[in-house]
Amino acid sequence: GWIWRPTGWLYKMGALDFAGSACVHLIGGISALVAAYMLKPRLKRYEKGTDPLPMGNPVNAVVGTFALWWGWLGFNCGSTFGVSHHKWQFAERAAVTTLNGSFAGGLIALMYCFITNGRAEVSPVLNGILAGLVAVTSGAGYFEPYDSFVIGALGCVANTLIAPFLDSLRIDDPVGAVAVHAGGGMVGILCVGLFAVAEPFIIENGGLTRGQSGLFKGGGFRLLGVQCLAALSVSLWSGITTWILLAAIDKMIPIRMCIEEEILGADIWIHNI
Repeated sequence: GWIWRPTGWLYKMGALDFAGSACVHLIGGISALVAAYMLKPRLKRYEKGTDPLPMGNPVNAVVGTFALWWGWLGFNCGSTFGVSHHKWQFAERAAVTTLNGSFAGGLIALMYCFITNGRAEVSPVLNGILAGLVAVTSGAGYFEPYDSFVIGALGCVANTLIAPFLDSLRIDDPVGAVAVHAGGGMVGILCVGLFAVAEPFIIENGGLTRGQSGLFKGGGFRLLGVQCLAALSVSLWSGITTWILLAAIDKMIPIRMCIEEEILGADIWIHNI
């Protein structure tokens, strides 16, 4: 409501978020951070160091990532909410930037794996792809295709830095939700303030960027400042709201399973699989 609704205070200031790097991913990532901190690490998670545990099923992870990747094309392109009045140009650009961002994120993650471990690893590469996708989501229709490679790469860099940092703090994030969604989302919403392009037909039709350009595209610092404010506001709102809700729920129903349930496993105990 703050960013997308015309009556929202951030919308009125000019905040832009094409398909939800802040409104979806940053909210989810900060919420995951608060939840992981409140839950505490899994039993014996850090007994042998901070290295990630082996994946349960790499094949399922690859298939799931492909399903996400394919759906990402749909909601990024569809975030124009139409094809009339030049909106189709935003949609086609969104398709290209979405693909480019995922390629760049995956490539940077693959290079990082070979540099640090000498081999490709499924989990970091998949999370790199997703972080690249998250990063371009905020401006998929506003970014130039060549800029989207840089933005997707930056999303992956944020992911690779945040994940081990959280483990060093003993904040256990089993699937990298904080690194991918909060890290990639933060990069994405800020990159709008740097790389967003306002073309003549956008202004002419009252289009999606409302005539605004990023710092690197001749728009000055104003949009970047507004995007920073949006990122801070969304993060605070999500973190505080999540803490209040989970703390209240924990008073009635513990948000953490008992030791016996955790040892047996949530798949068996809760899902019967």
